[in-house]
Amino acid sequence: MFEHPLKEGTVRELERFDWPDPLKDEYYKGLGEKAKRLYYETEYAIIGDPLIPALLEPAWYLRGIENFLIDLMDNKKYAERLLDILLEHQIQFFERFLEEIGYYIQVIMFGDELGTQNLPLFLPAIFREVIKLRYRKLFLTIKQRTKAKIFLHS
Repeated sequence: MFEHPLKEGTVRELERFDWPDPLKDEYYKGLGEKAKRLYYETEYAIIGDPLIPALLEPAWYLRGIENFLIDLMDNKKYAERLLDILLEHQIQFFERFLEEIGYYIQVIMFGDELGTQNLPLFLPAIFREVIKLRYRKLFLTIKQRTKAKIFLHS
């Protein structure tokens, strides 16, 4: 990535942004049939990997990692609003995604960076205050719709 569309760092910018529709039919076309076939005709575990990182990576894709990490400290209202919008999109996506394949899959896979090789990317207090509750809401939404385990690569 070499450009990040959310440059202003304002709540107004978030409200004006042209967010993609997480309920587009083309995202889900044929998933149910394919998952059902794999479930009944193979001996493999089925992993639901929507290729959408959980919450943090999309935030810094849109904002830039440096700006987003600064936002978590100095522009918290903005960072929280951005994460809430991303969370709502994820919830809408997973409600529909799991409506199609929730019965057939064993694992939901996410990627999201919480740290580097040596250190966390942010203070544990920031994780608990800003991020953890949003993960909880997302994961509870998923757990209400499938028996699949959640795998979070970080």
